Amino acid sequence: MIPTRQSSSTIQDVPTQVLVQHFADRLLILVTQLGKVGTLVQASTPALSAPLRPTSHEDDSDPDAPADPAPNPSPWPAPSLSTQLTPLLGVPTPLQELYVSQIAAIARQEVVVVGIATTHAFIDTLSSRPSLGVHR
Repeated sequence: MIPTRQSSSTIQDVPTQVLVQHFADRLLILVTQLGKVGTLVQASTPALSAPLRPTSHEDDSDPDAPADPAPNPSPWPAPSLSTQLTPLLGVPTPLQELYVSQIAAIARQEVVVVGIATTHAFIDTLSSRPSLGVHR
């Protein structure tokens, strides 16, 4: 049996489902508001890769290291510069690539396959919230 978790929530009056399946060598994460897989992208991140920016809650063990001038105000880990995105089904938009990179950073797995099928209202909602770091 494949370990599976599923959750649903309403985002801006749109039902949103998330399904996570853990395989031996990767995670499958589906995020859908349309009831289908949507665009499928594999994110591969080397195990020892550095994030784009360190998060503000990470402990800096080197007291002589220079302070980060712009710590990440988000509670989520920053995506890694070395994450490779490989489209598996469909052609991801730049915003979907951002979602996949962020989901891979949160998952903290070397290989994550992400399916995204969201409405335009969802994208417009994120674009209107600068605190989320998504701009059009």
